[in-house]
Amino acid sequence: MKIPQRADLWTLYTSLRGRISRKTYWLWFFLPFAVLNMLSGFLSSQDAVPVILVILMVPLGIMGLLMWWAGLVVGIKRLHDRDITGKHVVALYGSYVLVYGLGMEWDGKGPVTFAVLPMFALLVYFIYLVIIGGFLRGTDG
Repeated sequence: MKIPQRADLWTLYTSLRGRISRKTYWLWFFLPFAVLNMLSGFLSSQDAVPVILVILMVPLGIMGLLMWWAGLVVGIKRLHDRDITGKHVVALYGSYVLVYGLGMEWDGKGPVTFAVLPMFALLVYFIYLVIIGGFLRGTDG
């Protein structure tokens, strides 16, 4: 297996142009993303001294923003390999923000039940994008 050069990784995670294969998606995005998410969850769940938690919040926040951008870029590139517009990934991110906004507590009594149907629709849309982007073969050429 060829290990990408530093410039190739920079382009992979930052540029919206191009296409990537399923192998690149799983090995160079999904696997590191999963490991970083587990590490972030582990660090934030520890009963550490509050000073340490405050110090960790800035790097974890920056890491979260970088992973958000990398997810957007890699998702768009993977859909490009299937000859599908990247607007689907943008729509997924936008609908997540909308559904999250609908699910917020309005009066302090709990989440709004009106958001259950949009959350289900978002889940179905996410599963659809994972199947076509993560498991189906890209188009030739």
